[in-house]
Amino acid sequence: RRSRRNRRYRRSRLTVPLRILSFLLICGAIVAALILFFRVRTITVEGNERYSDQEILDATGIETGDNMFLLNKYAISGEMMRQLPYIQTVQIRRNLPDGLVIRVTECESVAAVIQGDDTWLISDTGKL
Repeated sequence: RRSRRNRRYRRSRLTVPLRILSFLLICGAIVAALILFFRVRTITVEGNERYSDQEILDATGIETGDNMFLLNKYAISGEMMRQLPYIQTVQIRRNLPDGLVIRVTECESVAAVIQGDDTWLISDTGKL
């Protein structure tokens, strides 16, 4: 009777660390797969008229070979809007397994203010 109880105790004592170890191995395999396999190969730019595709790609800082899931889309879109003043909105979408689509909406001027030799264009959202 005692040996049976000891075997059960030994089994239950080993199952918790084995479960934790297997959980960590599975999580590690998932992270490794995301980092190794999902690389940017094609970048498509849509909705641009004033800026060329290359100007927009230079403003993003994204290059082929970057990992799709490690990209900070919000920081990239903020940097694009800072560098390219005629861009109103930026959407960055992942096209699995290896594509990235950057959709931009450019500002349209609704008014112009002339101040000396300078002309300021104002969009409908108030952006100069």
